[in-house]
Amino acid sequence: MRFSSLIIGAILAGHAAAKGSPAIIGEGEKVNLSSGDSKVQPRINGGGGTTKRVISYDGASYITVHYSQFDFPSGCKMTVTDSGGGQAYVMSGKGRQDLGDFWARQINGDTMVLTTSCDELSKMSKAVYEIDEQVHGFPKALEEGPGAMSICGSDDKSNAVCFKESHATIYGKARAAGRVVMQGKGMCTGWLVSGSNLMFTNEHCIGSDATAKNSNIEFMREEPNCGVNGNPQGGEVFDISGSLKIDAPWDFALVQIDTTDGRDPAAKYGYLELENRKPPVGEELYIPQHPGGRPKELGFEDSNESDGKCKVKGYRRGCSPEDMTYSCDTEGGSSGSPVLSRDTNKVVALHHCGGGCNGNLGAPIYKFYSMVEEFLGSSAPTSSVEPTAAPQTKTPTATPSHQPSTPSSSFGPTPSYYRTGEPTEGGDSNTKSPTKSPSASPSAAPTPGEVCEGLGKSACKKLKESCAFGKSKIFGKCTVKKGKWKHDCSQYQTATDCTGDESEGLCKMANGVCTHICGEDLEKKVCKKVRNTLDDKKNCKMPKLKNPCKGCRPVSECGIP
Repeated sequence: MRFSSLIIGAILAGHAAAKGSPAIIGEGEKVNLSSGDSKVQPRINGGGGTTKRVISYDGASYITVHYSQFDFPSGCKMTVTDSGGGQAYVMSGKGRQDLGDFWARQINGDTMVLTTSCDELSKMSKAVYEIDEQVHGFPKALEEGPGAMSICGSDDKSNAVCFKESHATIYGKARAAGRVVMQGKGMCTGWLVSGSNLMFTNEHCIGSDATAKNSNIEFMREEPNCGVNGNPQGGEVFDISGSLKIDAPWDFALVQIDTTDGRDPAAKYGYLELENRKPPVGEELYIPQHPGGRPKELGFEDSNESDGKCKVKGYRRGCSPEDMTYSCDTEGGSSGSPVLSRDTNKVVALHHCGGGCNGNLGAPIYKFYSMVEEFLGSSAPTSSVEPTAAPQTKTPTATPSHQPSTPSSSFGPTPSYYRTGEPTEGGDSNTKSPTKSPSASPSAAPTPGEVCEGLGKSACKKLKESCAFGKSKIFGKCTVKKGKWKHDCSQYQTATDCTGDESEGLCKMANGVCTHICGEDLEKKVCKKVRNTLDDKKNCKMPKLKNPCKGCRPVSECGIP
């Protein structure tokens, strides 16, 4: 694999996210690319001029670059896009935040196109930039290995979209959580906490104002289907413009998202409210997160609990002077995730450390609420400043806690953008908390999610018209056993080259196209038997993956696993 005009050896190894450290989801290489390159000559466009530079890396999940210098005169700009002209943003002057030296906003996919244009040809030589590092995102981030210490027993997390119909309110709240990329390579989770587009994450993710100004957050990076992994939908990326409050003991960073381009993420995705109280042991929780840099997942269930619910297990000194403990599964990359109460759908802790069966850890909101209250304004919680020992007494809800309740008023209209697949309209209720008393009207008929939820295999199969029972593991697509057997077969145009020595026996012709012998469309038995033509060894495997549709689920949600 190569960056265009640059040889790079990229091996995904040895980058496990340590406790208290961001996940690493990309690899960078030092380069020397500048506006003065003789290979990049301006093209005359009317009275002005343009130049174009393409940076690509086969199979990359994203591309970004670091500018050691960026200085454009008035009338000049740089437009950054993907290969199809999408995900576009424009920089001028000294670039991002007028820094002149900064990390650029990443472009999802394997190609970044930089187009410089000036309204006068004579200005082209004065539009100066220098790139000293470029980063490609790992295709599957940290799907395997790192973060196991934060999982107790089986991994109970599921793709966020699995909750879209069966737990509409919880899915709606999770929209406010996004994937934070710091300085090109590091990754954590962050979430909107106010209508003024303030964002929370961990101090060990964003520990300074300089880091904040070189970080981004991406909302709605999700898998499109509950039971399918490996085809994430690209989300919408926003720059972070700076920090408001950072605290190491409680491991939080409150930062500002840049909205100077006219976009308003809080109006589109909603924001989460803080709850200034100490939840009692046993209160049920859920955690929207981007574990390992993957598309959004929810820690919602806990197979180690008798009722299968993720809940508060206790409090102890951990990574902070006091931490809430829970065994809902997390991984490297989940740092900075909101821990929400299922009773109120408000944030009661900030996840920041793993511990697996000993208890993953979140800094309780009530311990540092007074430190951030002044920044939240009208978005501050309505509860008292002094924490209560337990949730306020309330009358029984009209429906079980797993049934969707009325969304918070913090959700505004959500027009379609970046093909994220989210609903085009959010909730329009003015209620800011779950329904307090039963409705006088008859209860609605149970949804498919309620009918299927919790059923055993036999009972589930009896409802085959509505429900389907998924196995705990499913097989992924055919792929190579080890990275050393990867090969870019698309570079060969003829059958002779495709099967020649340079292909190392790893390529074959199929329908006139040179493809890898470990084709993704191969069936399990065929995949395991494929041998290369150089040394006749088996190089392919069909990996086992966690099935997001394990257990009894609605057919409309997951189909037949």
